[in-house]
Amino acid sequence: MSQSNFEISSLSVENLFGAYSYNIQGLNSNPSYIIGPNGSGKTTILNLIHAICQKNWAYISRIRFDALKVKVYVKNKAYIIHFQKNEKGSVDWDIYQENDTPHFHELAMFPEEYYSFSVNQRARWIHKNFSEVSFAFCGRHWKDAENQHMNASVLVKKYEKSSPPQNNSTSTPELIDILESFKTKLIPADRLVKFELENNENEDDHTHIMMHISRAIQLTINRNFTQAFQSKLSLDNDFINRWLKGNLDQHSQFDLFDTIREVNDYEQLMREFGFEPNPIINNFNDSEFDEKSIRLLGYFLKSRLETFSKYDDSVVQLSLFKSIVNNALQNKWLEINYQNGITVETNLPDKPDITDLSSGEQQIISMNYEIIFNSPRNSIVLLDEPELSMHTTWQEKFSSSLKEISEIRSVQFICATHSPAISAGQREALIRLKNVG
Repeated sequence: MSQSNFEISSLSVENLFGAYSYNIQGLNSNPSYIIGPNGSGKTTILNLIHAICQKNWAYISRIRFDALKVKVYVKNKAYIIHFQKNEKGSVDWDIYQENDTPHFHELAMFPEEYYSFSVNQRARWIHKNFSEVSFAFCGRHWKDAENQHMNASVLVKKYEKSSPPQNNSTSTPELIDILESFKTKLIPADRLVKFELENNENEDDHTHIMMHISRAIQLTINRNFTQAFQSKLSLDNDFINRWLKGNLDQHSQFDLFDTIREVNDYEQLMREFGFEPNPIINNFNDSEFDEKSIRLLGYFLKSRLETFSKYDDSVVQLSLFKSIVNNALQNKWLEINYQNGITVETNLPDKPDITDLSSGEQQIISMNYEIIFNSPRNSIVLLDEPELSMHTTWQEKFSSSLKEISEIRSVQFICATHSPAISAGQREALIRLKNVG
């Protein structure tokens, strides 16, 4: 179970697609794996969870179901997020504490901020949130299944007509804040394609996805460690000024050698990513120094630790990413530094370029990059078909990797999969979809 203040525990849906009813328990068996045949609704269930947490009411409104209930815990208190279709075919909803009675209100399809948009902004929002809307042949206007050519104004009028105009509310309005607590990251099955589309800003940009990731990591290292060095210089100057003025703060008792060891550990990580700070020697006799010198050194070292601690998260992300990916690769390993981003090393005769990696290796790198760098702490990560292109040996390591990430970053993982092997034999984590309708 993740250590965050919120989690999703269960989900039930009636008559999904007009065919399936599920009662899914154990989503907080972290990680959990929803398993079922093609077309059974696994991906849709992930998308529904994501839509609820993102308050994407348009997606929820257009999916066919009779009722949808999600049980969540917020700071160990249970709440129900409940949707049901009404006689008009639109959606009623409420959020309430478990064991309370729901009092439904009609769900407005568009968020409040939508109504502050211009007509063109509203059209782009509709295009993003309604899968049936796409660009017309001209490339400037819009089309759907019924109309092959609509300008922004026509498109907006058509789709706004189908949604109630009022703002969304619940029987207990303050409970809407519960949704503000939930942060989700959806990593789809076509993640390599989506990543490339999102990062190639124009059609003439054909940069390989692995190069995008390498450059992004290089930028992360340079940005954070440059800031760390700037902060260090500032603290060093502050130390000198305080010392000259004779007003250094008194530090509580500390172990000099342990503090030096902490500083050296941080700087060892910096060396791992290509920086070359000189280590502080720790094989001297502290009895050779008087109390004033020890106090000066203590202030200096504590200031140095303060500098490094600001960038703990970035260092942990880089180390975690490198460790998990290298544990999955065979006969190859990644090196990461600020000069080159990611490079591939091998004990084979020919050294590969990062763009030459197999599709399975690229899946491992891109998926872990998305999880570790692009998923917030204390979030819910929804993974669709994580086993894609993975050999069974890699699949068996996958669950332990997710657990390691969850412990460090307080993430709840919910996966949709075709492969029981990916749970590494943990039966309680496997949730087989059974139609109870």
